[in-house]
Formats: sequence, C-alpha cells, structure tokens
Amino acid sequence: MSESTEDLRSQVEELESRVEKLEELAKEGNLRDDTPAMREYVEAANPNSHVERAVVIGHFLERYGGESSFNTNDVSGGYETCRVPTASNMSDVLLRAEERGLIMVVDSESQQKEWRVTAEGERFVEDLRQSNQATES
Repeated sequence: MSESTEDLRSQVEELESRVEKLEELAKEGNLRDDTPAMREYVEAANPNSHVERAVVIGHFLERYGGESSFNTNDVSGGYETCRVPTASNMSDVLLRAEERGLIMVVDSESQQKEWRVTAEGERFVEDLRQSNQATES
C-alpha cells in the first residue's frame, strides 16, 4: 500500500475512534448543552499569533471536544473550523508552544506526535479570554 493510502487509513481510524467516544458520551448523557462553538471560543481569546491560536484550539479540544491530547491535524482542523488561514508549518508552531511551556508531548500509540495543554497553558488561555472580555466591557 502507498504511504498516502496508509496515512488516510490512519486518519480514518483516528476519526472513527473519536466518533465512538462522542457516541459513548451521548449515550451516558455527558454531552454538555452549554458547549461553546470553537470559533466563538477562539475569538473570545483573541489570540495574536499562531502559537497562541494553536494553544487555544488545543485547550478547546481538551475541554469541550472530549480529547485528552491533540496532534497537528487536530489543530489544523481547528483553524479550518475557525475559518482562519492555517500556519504553513503546524509542527513548528506546536514546537514553539512546547518551548514556551504551554503544551507538552504525551505518550501515544498514534503514529503522530501528540500534545496536551500544560497547567501553565491552561492559565495562559484563561488569562487571554479574561483580558479580552475586560477590554470588551
């Protein structure tokens, strides 16, 4: 099988796994009705760089998307959901966020590198969202 076919197969399997998680949450009644739309959530933080936007998207995926970690495809998908141009090298963006201590690499069975927002990253996102709300008031 070609490498691109294997990549597609891997992505489909990953998406199927996520759908199963969401279906299980729905069955258990654990889907929240007050979940904000990703685009609104990111806009409320008003990120000023790709690093900031990627961390906010990762935080959203963990907090509201039922994910314990995220990869470059997840963050790129978040950019598309938010309807903003994606970074030309998302791996580099996430590496810079990691260097700032906002995200960390986690062990994963996935072929792709996986990250998780750190406690410092969570505070960073909340501070962004709060400071933006204060300027809008």
